[in-house]
Amino acid sequence: MAELVHLRLDPRFPRDVPKPTREARGVKLTLPDGQVRRYERAPSGADVASDIGTGLAEAALAIRVNGGLWDLSRPLEEDAEVSIVTRKDDDDLVLDLLRHDAA
Repeated sequence: MAELVHLRLDPRFPRDVPKPTREARGVKLTLPDGQVRRYERAPSGADVASDIGTGLAEAALAIRVNGGLWDLSRPLEEDAEVSIVTRKDDDDLVLDLLRHDAA
C-alpha cells in the first residue's frame, strides 16, 4: 500500500490528467444548407440560433435535431444535423408547439 501512495505522489505520474470527453473533442453541427459549425463545448439551441444571426435567435421557437424537436435550452452534446424552427416553418409539429405555448 505504501508503494501505491508513493507512486501517486511521484511527479512523473500526473494526478489530474483530464479524461477525454465529448466536450473536449467538440461538437459538429450540420445546418440545412450543408454548412458545418463546430463548437468546443456543447451549445444550446439558443446558442446556435444566436451564432447564425440575431434575427433568427429572436424568431426561434425550437431546434430540430436529427429530425426530433428539442427545446432551445437543451445542450447539443452529440454531432447532429440541426435546423432552427421558427413560426414561418410549415410543419404540423410547429403548429402543435405554438398551440402548446399559447395554452
